[in-house]
Amino acid sequence: MDLLTWQLAALLALLVILLIPPFYSLISTSNKRIPRKNLPPQAAGGWPIIGHLRLLSGPELPHIILSDLADKYGPIFSIRLGVHSALIVSSWEIAKECFTTNDMIFCDRPKTLATQHMSYDFAMFATRKYDPYWRELRKISVQKLLSSRKIETLGPLYIAEIRALMRSLYNSCVHNNDGKAPSLLEMKKFFGDLSLKVMVRVVAGNIVGNENKGLGEKWHETTTEFFRALGVLTVPDVLPYLKWLDWFGGISKAFQTTGRKMDSLLQGWLEEHKKLSRNISERDESFMGEMMRVADVIAREFPDYDADTINKATCQVNKIKSKLY
Repeated sequence: MDLLTWQLAALLALLVILLIPPFYSLISTSNKRIPRKNLPPQAAGGWPIIGHLRLLSGPELPHIILSDLADKYGPIFSIRLGVHSALIVSSWEIAKECFTTNDMIFCDRPKTLATQHMSYDFAMFATRKYDPYWRELRKISVQKLLSSRKIETLGPLYIAEIRALMRSLYNSCVHNNDGKAPSLLEMKKFFGDLSLKVMVRVVAGNIVGNENKGLGEKWHETTTEFFRALGVLTVPDVLPYLKWLDWFGGISKAFQTTGRKMDSLLQGWLEEHKKLSRNISERDESFMGEMMRVADVIAREFPDYDADTINKATCQVNKIKSKLY
């Protein structure tokens, strides 16, 4: 049985080797048909089939590699990631033009295995193409989370979390050394924890702050793993005709597992919000609470997703935004 499995794998590998040249020839021919007028320069060093992926796989960090290429090719150039072309911009003037004058062109997002399995089948508007659903959810996110009024109401939350961080630093330096000299602390971890706590409390409110230590560690671990997995680029993402390799690697199952963990976490928070809305007359200022008041209307307008899915998916997007800002 094992011998048969290896024979099958060898046969598939041989077929891939035989099929790669025709695929590459087809891709190269189709690219030559595209007018080259007004296109940015393409960085040299790309390999057949995989393009510039080898440059971004180490040992230097990707941003250092791209910075070196920008010094050589200027503030705007392109690279190839498998069958896809990527535009690299290192000038704020050009970046501003991309996201203002040409924002409609750049609002689409590429589909990856990670976003497919971890965004409720692209219910997260940040992972889908520009359409009426995208416009509606983006408008609500800006109004409910990034408005001047909302930012003002979140001020006490930021102050409380920063004070908690300062107390934690003080205790680590003074009380945990048994009279010895204060030890060095890894500030990257403290600032990362601060960013994560603020981000989650913006979305879920005081429900997170009221959890016990065990549950707190659970959402911390789940959220960290979600962000890590969301940035993973797989072979089928850049070479779609090798999607069958996932049958052996099982990366889709890993994404599905992470997605289920995040869904379980968000569903628990959502149920808590529903209980609070029935028992407390005060307005819930968290983003999840805000979404509860509009999700049913959105679900009737876009019946592909139910109200809870829209709420959880949009909360995922705004967790990402909170982490970035």
